[in-house]
Amino acid sequence: MSEKALVKLLLAIARLGEADLFGWWNSRGFTEAGEYVLGESWPRTWQWSALEGDIFSAERKHAEVLGRPTALHLFSDRLLVKRWAIAWLREQKVVGHADGFLSRIRTWTKETAVRDIAEWAKLRPPQGEIIVECRRLGVVTENDLKVPKRSETLVRQLAAAYVDRSPEEFRFPYFEII
Repeated sequence: MSEKALVKLLLAIARLGEADLFGWWNSRGFTEAGEYVLGESWPRTWQWSALEGDIFSAERKHAEVLGRPTALHLFSDRLLVKRWAIAWLREQKVVGHADGFLSRIRTWTKETAVRDIAEWAKLRPPQGEIIVECRRLGVVTENDLKVPKRSETLVRQLAAAYVDRSPEEFRFPYFEII
C-alpha cells in the first residue's frame, strides 16, 4: 500500500469520527456549520483545513480516552502516517488540486463510509479484548514501529477496527507498546 493510500485511510477515519457521521470526536468540519465558519476564512482550502482539524480532534480524543503513552492508536505521533497526513494536507492547500477524494468523503453516509474504509483497509483487524471504552488489539514492540511493512499493517489494522463492528460495539482501538 502506498504512503498516499495510508494517508487517505487515516483521513477517512478522521472524517468518520465527525459529528455528522459517528461523532466520536465532536468535530464539525464538513457539516454546514463547519463549511460556514471555515469557508468564510479559507474559501479555497476550507475542506483541507476541516480534515486537519479532524486529525487534531481525533488525536485529542484518543489521548483522553486511552490516557497513556504506551497505547498506540491511529493518530499517535509514534506512527509516521499522522505526520505524512498533515504534510499532505498542507501541500494540498498550496496546490489546490482535488483528486475526487474530498468530494467522496464529504458526501458519505454512515453506510458508504464504513464500506469504503473496509475496502481501503483490505484486511480484518484482530478481535482484541474490550477494556472499558477501548479495544486492545494486541501488543507491539518499539522495533515493530521501525519496520515499514509492520507499521503499514498496524495502520491498516487500526483503521479496519473502526468499521468491523456495529456502532453500538465501537471501542477506541489501540495496540499496547511493550
